[in-house]
Amino acid sequence: MKYAQALQEAKRAVTTLGISQCPLAQKTGLIALVFGGDDDSALANVVVTVGTTRIPTDARGIAMFVPLPTGRHTVHADCPGNPTTLVAPKDESAQVDEGKCPVVPLHMPTGVTPELKVAWAHDKAAVAGVEIELVESGAPKKTTTQAGVAKWDRLLPPSRFTVTPTFPDGKHYLLFDTAGRVVNSIDLKAGASQTFEIKRQRVTFRVQRLTGGVLQEVEGATIKLKVPATQVTTALSNTQAVAELIIPVEQRDQATTWEVESLTPDASAAIYEVVEVTTT
Repeated sequence: MKYAQALQEAKRAVTTLGISQCPLAQKTGLIALVFGGDDDSALANVVVTVGTTRIPTDARGIAMFVPLPTGRHTVHADCPGNPTTLVAPKDESAQVDEGKCPVVPLHMPTGVTPELKVAWAHDKAAVAGVEIELVESGAPKKTTTQAGVAKWDRLLPPSRFTVTPTFPDGKHYLLFDTAGRVVNSIDLKAGASQTFEIKRQRVTFRVQRLTGGVLQEVEGATIKLKVPATQVTTALSNTQAVAELIIPVEQRDQATTWEVESLTPDASAAIYEVVEVTTT
């Protein structure tokens, strides 16, 4: 029985309480309707607790608590069977007024155990040491392994959760999906295993000095940038004096040009400048 049909059954059960011969107290209570699984069907044999009363749901997914004192009541449901693939719902609070019998839906979806991978966008290499939080899930944070995978060991509902990553060394990166779109949340309905990508700007500086018409590679030159405020120093690599800077992509449409604030040591008697900047 699907949820819509089960809900009609629950409403029908409420209607049957309204016969004129029924004392008012016998019409005061609540009906718990439990549904879920892979297709949101009504779930039988789920034990529902209200106060000290425990009632299993019938084939319609219904547990009737009638009569019930007026006031606010907490409705709790336990997953059937052990172990189970269902995720227990959060407790619900219901107000019961005299002569009323509200229907309280309790959703028990089939749970998933997420496996989220973080990789570089340019070469798909795994990124280890990234701490990931699925904010609304209440589940503990998990950290990616050397394979770049963070895996949870508890069932979570197939819902959408805000994703908050914390990168090693305090760096910050935007998360992208494999189609290159920025990701702020994850929908587990799309699958338990999903991949995030991060991007970086690799800037290579090369420094040469023109002396007497001859270009010379300059080792140990310090290049200082304004934004991001950082500096790098050249070293000889394959006969060229180069310095490499890795800049995390941490915002949409991040700039791809950088302003050099200073280059030291300065050489007033010679042409002394950064002659090559490449980005990959």
